[in-house]
Amino acid sequence: MQYLRDNQDMIDPIVYTTAMSPYTSRILKIVDPNREVFKTVLFQNACYVFEIKEEDILHLVKDVSRFRNRDIRRTVLLDPKPVNYMMAPENSIPVFEYTAEFNTDNQDNHLLNLIEELEEIKDLEDVRPALKEKFKVREILKNSKLI
Repeated sequence: MQYLRDNQDMIDPIVYTTAMSPYTSRILKIVDPNREVFKTVLFQNACYVFEIKEEDILHLVKDVSRFRNRDIRRTVLLDPKPVNYMMAPENSIPVFEYTAEFNTDNQDNHLLNLIEELEEIKDLEDVRPALKEKFKVREILKNSKLI
């Protein structure tokens, strides 16, 4: 949280979740009780429904490209579910699902690595070419037939 506070001039974190409002609100009361960091929160109703009934497939999909009040060139989606990268693969950084595991120094290595990733791109005018080159999300989605 301190990293996000320290970089508020460069980073505008948004909670974008497939969860419903009451659940997310309870967690935010613990994580960011005064809403100093996460000023914008999008819930389940801001997701698209991706459904194939014949195959019993149902996903709620996040789409950062629909944010008309945000610059898509500077938008990054951090999510552990590859299905959420479908709508804007060049804006995506794959992350591990949070498990509250820490190393022997009581640090979250995944979070520390993520901070390094954000540091590498935070000054770029357009993050998409760097993310495309580094993570190759579109290629991975095509190979897995998600797009």
